[in-house]
Amino acid sequence: MALTGPYPRLTKHLPLGRLVSIPVIISLFGAISICFAFQLGSVYWVMSYKDVPNTWYFPVPTEDDVPDNVDSDSIIDRNDIGTTLFFVGGFQLLFTCLVFSIAKPFKKPMYTNYLFTGSIIILFTYTVYLFFFASKFECDLYYLVCHMKDHVYPMSFKIKLFGYILANAVALYLFEKIVVWKVTLWRKDVGRKEREAIEEQRLIELSETNHMVRADNEG
Repeated sequence: MALTGPYPRLTKHLPLGRLVSIPVIISLFGAISICFAFQLGSVYWVMSYKDVPNTWYFPVPTEDDVPDNVDSDSIIDRNDIGTTLFFVGGFQLLFTCLVFSIAKPFKKPMYTNYLFTGSIIILFTYTVYLFFFASKFECDLYYLVCHMKDHVYPMSFKIKLFGYILANAVALYLFEKIVVWKVTLWRKDVGRKEREAIEEQRLIELSETNHMVRADNEG
């Protein structure tokens, strides 16, 4: 992200003067809150299938559910909740990188940073492939529930979940481009008024000083 070059033309807008400021804090904690809300929603959504007749839902196993001759950690770590959070969290990382990529008027467009853009495309393509078409080797590697005996992570739910993930991306984008941008403009306006008030006070003090000097000279 840091390799993106500066925008070729200067702008009248000033960047934030401090790294820790109200817009930055709102942007950061807002993105965290949105991602957390979508992750929590995905957990409750998956768990809602446990009450459906003939459900595909695979709950979190306990130690008692694991046979003695089977590695308990590999079985307990594989469930529908963990698999769902794996994919939701993976896409969230990519979307957050895109949303936080600063472009015009301070930086060139993101696509001019070939290394960053290429990395995003490769990672997004692989995550989509893993989401829809993961092999047994990859499921075992990442402890996913697909290709497990007597369990199917249905394609119909994957399509719905992918739409849910895209809604997460839209929410992040709109929050950053609308809410954070308005807060930034408000903070800059407040800062401008503060600077104008300070300048006005300085001029008043300068005027009073000049008046006192003239009075002393006349006296």
